[in-house]
Amino acid sequence: MTNSKNRISDFCDLVMKHAPSLYDEWMTLQPFDDVITCYSYGPEPQDEKYDPDKPEFIQLDFSIWKDGEIIIPQAFKITQAGVTYIDMDGDYPSSMRELWEYLRSIPRDPHCFVAACHRQHTT
Repeated sequence: MTNSKNRISDFCDLVMKHAPSLYDEWMTLQPFDDVITCYSYGPEPQDEKYDPDKPEFIQLDFSIWKDGEIIIPQAFKITQAGVTYIDMDGDYPSSMRELWEYLRSIPRDPHCFVAACHRQHTT
């Protein structure tokens, strides 16, 4: 099992390296770490499509997959300009508040609500 604290700490270090202007936004997402399963950040210099003029971003991906392919793309992209929701129909302006409300609505396993269980999984 992955230690949640190490995962958060490791990703915080990467955000500070590749998207430092979005560190505060990333930290507001930490209460939802148990439901955030796929995220990316950038721009990354080692990426073959690296563009130093591209704005820093954090992207949370909630796409639906089937047979190894995305069948319903769904993501939130956070930049200094704001939050954008991305799906198969296009890109839509959103907000951190709307993202938090979405994250609060995602079902959680019962152990996420039991303090003793949570301590056992994060130590």
